[in-house]
Amino acid sequence: MYTLLPGMKTRADIHPREEEIYYVVKGRGRLVLDRKVYHVKPKDVIWFPPGVRHQSFNTGSEDLVYFWVLSPPPRGKYVHIHIRESWKQWKAPGSRRRHAKT
Repeated sequence: MYTLLPGMKTRADIHPREEEIYYVVKGRGRLVLDRKVYHVKPKDVIWFPPGVRHQSFNTGSEDLVYFWVLSPPPRGKYVHIHIRESWKQWKAPGSRRRHAKT
């Protein structure tokens, strides 16, 4: 589960070998895939292939909550860090990840 506070954004990212799926659980936002802009809301499912530059923005007044799946799954430190951070958030529901303002 990934949370963006209102007015926040992720950094742009590209996965050269993995396809990705987002499922929006709560909130509203904007997802930019390469240069195409999509407005997302709860229950939206977004798939994109390897090599697509992507970035999420919370444009709503509540938290934007979604989860993502990469296939094939990445290996190494990247996975370990994200699992550890997700576990900390799950254990401490009041904690949130913070990102740069839009």
